[in-house]
Amino acid sequence: MVKNVDKHNNLRKIPPEFWLVAIATAFCTYAELAYEVALTRIFSVMLTYHYVFAVISFSLFGLGLGAMLFKWWRKWFPKCDYRVNLSLFTISILVSVILIVKLPIYNNPSLIDFRLWIYIFLATLPFFFAGLVLAEVFQKFAQFSSILYGFDLFGGALGAITVVFLLNNFSAVNASLIIASIAAFGALIIGFSAKKMPVLNVIPIILLGLVLGFTLFSKINLEVPVAMDPNKDMYRMLNNPIGRAKIIESRWSAFGRTDVVYSSRYPDEMVLFVDGAAGSSMYKLDDFLPDSSKGYNLITRSFGEYFPFFFLKDSEKNSALIIGPGGGRDVVVALMGGVNAITAVEVNPDV
Repeated sequence: MVKNVDKHNNLRKIPPEFWLVAIATAFCTYAELAYEVALTRIFSVMLTYHYVFAVISFSLFGLGLGAMLFKWWRKWFPKCDYRVNLSLFTISILVSVILIVKLPIYNNPSLIDFRLWIYIFLATLPFFFAGLVLAEVFQKFAQFSSILYGFDLFGGALGAITVVFLLNNFSAVNASLIIASIAAFGALIIGFSAKKMPVLNVIPIILLGLVLGFTLFSKINLEVPVAMDPNKDMYRMLNNPIGRAKIIESRWSAFGRTDVVYSSRYPDEMVLFVDGAAGSSMYKLDDFLPDSSKGYNLITRSFGEYFPFFFLKDSEKNSALIIGPGGGRDVVVALMGGVNAITAVEVNPDV
């Protein structure tokens, strides 16, 4: 009975501004986790996978670094409290994502050794400010840390769930801009917890409006480029002077970016790429009609996958299961091999 009274009294003692701070904390953790996922998709297109792991690992290191350096940060910049730092977190998301895709370093041979470190710095910056915000908020409201932690977890969980929707319906860059807008609202909310709202807490909303308007109504392209990397199949194809390859269509989803590339070097086919790698050919259907010898000769002479069909009996060609058909090359091989029923399973809906 006494414990219940104590809890009730504790709730009464909660200062009114705490609830604004708690809600803003949820916005912060939402943006933090969602942006981390969006970054993996951006860097998966630009870089090879082991570099992506490095960049994301350093980004999370930035979160811990911000929390660790919080006391020194307040000594060096006494006016930069958690309200201002949340605004800086929002602004740094905008700045980092734009610089990552627009800095002319992805195709510069002279900067290839330093490129990764530049990306690491840009990716780490927002998480550093998020670490500062969370460290100070939990220190200032330590008495109510259990409630604050609930808002923290709620924001992070919501970010992890809804970022899939954002990536399925927008590009990774546009999803990042939306995530920044959510962080900006958090900065605005936390600004109301002060007696006088800091000017810097209003700036992210204005800045975000300008960036979104500029992106929507200008001809500036914020598409993610494929960086100079010989391990990226699509980079090699697009930069091969023979064929003059070009991207015909691109689609984004939570699985990554799917590109269809055409090259005049291979006029009867197109190549499907996911995150600039794992190229898979698509062929003209007309070449594989029953009265066409062109497709049959191509399959039997050029594709090693067809070889087992020379030894299969008709009774062994009733059905086939193809997992990950990509552009459909394996389906075509099975079709030309005389398989009666073909089931293809592809996890990426854009393919």
